[in-house]
Amino acid sequence: LRPRPNEVAVSMCPAEGGAGARINPGALYGTFDAWPRVVFSVVTPSPAGNPSIELTARVRDTRGIILLYRRAKISGIAGGHGELCLDINIDDLPLGEYEIAVVADMPGGSGKSESKGRFTVLFNRGLLGARVGDLVDLNSLIADERTVREIADAPVDDRMRAWNEFWRKRDPTPATEANEDFSEFLQRLKYVLESFSKSRPVWRTDMGKTYMKD
Repeated sequence: LRPRPNEVAVSMCPAEGGAGARINPGALYGTFDAWPRVVFSVVTPSPAGNPSIELTARVRDTRGIILLYRRAKISGIAGGHGELCLDINIDDLPLGEYEIAVVADMPGGSGKSESKGRFTVLFNRGLLGARVGDLVDLNSLIADERTVREIADAPVDDRMRAWNEFWRKRDPTPATEANEDFSEFLQRLKYVLESFSKSRPVWRTDMGKTYMKD
């Protein structure tokens, strides 16, 4: 199930993966309907009994500010070895780069395991809701504002359709599954997120605007 808003859900990984979750190459998330999943392998000192671990997960932005936090106790790790799934709701995160840090404290204070990783949010559901103004700003770099406003002015439940229609009209090869113009747009957005200002939306900086438009 989709994690609740602002939630990092922790569970034993399902055998068949789980619908909706994505483990994306390069940790890039540029879709409205999926959410990141981090897989964290743990090995307890002894497989005997029913060992439990204390797991702490923190998601930080590029300034080091903690935006999402979860502490949970996990038990039932069969055989002393298992894989934990951390499903992250990114709907309310601003577009940008993030770090996730996970610490697992082993049973009885017998040690701990730590891991860090990074992921980038290129799009999320917040752009179709509370932060639709950011969506307008972004798309205004490649289209006239009147056309872009049609997405923002649509009823909330209809904005996904308006968004898809916006890019369908800009697909240079509509007979194929890929939309090369959209792919290039995402590549440019990824570059400016990684390369320019970390303190405000990068597409509003002079360098960001120039790169997105060229």
